[in-house]
Amino acid sequence: MKRTTNHPTTTWAAVNATILSTMEFLTSDEQLRCSDDAQQPDPMREAAIAYLQERLNLSRIQVLILTSVLYYSAKHSGRKCNMDDLANLLRMHPLRVLQLRDEFCVLDELGYIVNCQNKDGWSLSMVGEALESLAMDIPFDPQILKLESNFDFLCKANRFIKEGHRYDEDGTIAKNINRLMKQNQHLALVQNLQNIKDEADMWFMLLMMTTLAIEEDSYVNARDLAQMLSERTIRIILKQIMDNKHPFAKQGYIELRNQAGQVQQGEWVLSQEGWLAMLDNQEEVESIVPIEEDENINMLTSYKQLAQRPLYFSDKTEEQVQTLTNLLHEEQLAKVRQALKTHNMPLGFCCLFYGAPGTGKTELVQQLAIATQRDLFQVNIATLRDKYVGESEKQLKRIFDKYRSLVRTQEHAPILFFNEADAIFGNRMENTQRSVDKMENALQNIILQEMEVLEGIMICTTNLTSCLDKAFDRRFIYKVEFEKPTNQARKLIWQSMLSSLNDEQATELANRFDFSGGQIQNISRKQVINAIFSGKDELDYDQIKLDCQNESISRNSRGKVGF
Repeated sequence: MKRTTNHPTTTWAAVNATILSTMEFLTSDEQLRCSDDAQQPDPMREAAIAYLQERLNLSRIQVLILTSVLYYSAKHSGRKCNMDDLANLLRMHPLRVLQLRDEFCVLDELGYIVNCQNKDGWSLSMVGEALESLAMDIPFDPQILKLESNFDFLCKANRFIKEGHRYDEDGTIAKNINRLMKQNQHLALVQNLQNIKDEADMWFMLLMMTTLAIEEDSYVNARDLAQMLSERTIRIILKQIMDNKHPFAKQGYIELRNQAGQVQQGEWVLSQEGWLAMLDNQEEVESIVPIEEDENINMLTSYKQLAQRPLYFSDKTEEQVQTLTNLLHEEQLAKVRQALKTHNMPLGFCCLFYGAPGTGKTELVQQLAIATQRDLFQVNIATLRDKYVGESEKQLKRIFDKYRSLVRTQEHAPILFFNEADAIFGNRMENTQRSVDKMENALQNIILQEMEVLEGIMICTTNLTSCLDKAFDRRFIYKVEFEKPTNQARKLIWQSMLSSLNDEQATELANRFDFSGGQIQNISRKQVINAIFSGKDELDYDQIKLDCQNESISRNSRGKVGF
């Protein structure tokens, strides 16, 4: 919208003035020839300056500085205006220009220009958002830099990096981004960046994020980091990361890029944990850096989808199960975690269920999930191993990254479930030469490290405790042994599986056949199948006893394999 000035000079008042057109007038060839110290100032020039003073609420000299910087930037494709350039435009002695430093600072504070100092002296450049405001014929308001989301912040920061890189010898990028951060204290990303103690590390993290998210590159190398950091700073940071001495490396925020199972030296990515630590929101992380989910990552089952079943154990096992169930209820667990935190102890709960097959280990994990209203995050160990070197380790890290994000975002921490854990938790090998053995050791080392920092609940089951590495054994705070059920427990299992059995029949089967709960379930399933084929709903007790005898024979008659 066109605006007119109220300045009394009629020659200028007759012009339908706007901010940019007035600035254009002041920097026309005719006006540039006018000396600022002329004894007879040009009336139209003075009227134009007065108009800008009123519209922008600036002093006379501030208007002239801003107009000169804008003119120089437009004429030289965004180049910064140095002291000599400004002295020529203002027709001032260079020493007098140096006395205007306070005015530069005022314009910088108002957000119109970026005022920087390098080895060659002072340099001034226009702020893009300020120029856009002037083009809309309104004074610049720093609130225009206030953004709605972390992603918007990354986009704007990336723009500052790209626009400032070509001539950024004096920290212009940092000044622009600092101004942006000042206006966006409400964003989690800004708060987390400001919590990084070392300034170089903060810029390192921001560069990683903008390059990976906005430039849509799959990795960052030293050349990308050189946009804001010196070569020396980059070398120091990357060496610390490679030596696992940098806090980002220790916390698992940064890792080497993995391509087709091969680690790429000198190419870095942010881990999911690193993104989550900066953004504090898993959904936002996945919207910015979507990852290809494998079947392990998607193995989250709601406790509402699990079937509730009665379980019967020996008195010793039942007591341990009841203690663990009470502990994992959210209210009680919160108290325990707070006490552990007070004593500076690990907050996670790693539990091991061990015993003979069919004794209810896997089923108990599901019933615990139902009783404590926790979803079940089950790891498919069979598909964890990959033929490419390094890919299995990458998948395992992604599993733990995903689980950590679930712990943070869900009301109740899910249960991380490794079934048949002896397949991966076995004894580590020494002096390994084969790549397969090295991979197994690497996987085990990852799990051991993750168990140390776990903040949720991890339950592992195994039939072979003798194969379990001692390092794993030490990290399980609860170990529950599943013994074969007693006669009384077997009787209850029979009755729960086949409700039509009378008390006498259930007692006979329990006393006569030393079965586990899993075996009793198998025989019960056979009765259901037989009833379908025979068309009879009545219980065939004789057939049940025959199936039990066959089950006993098949297990007791197994000979040795070989010669």
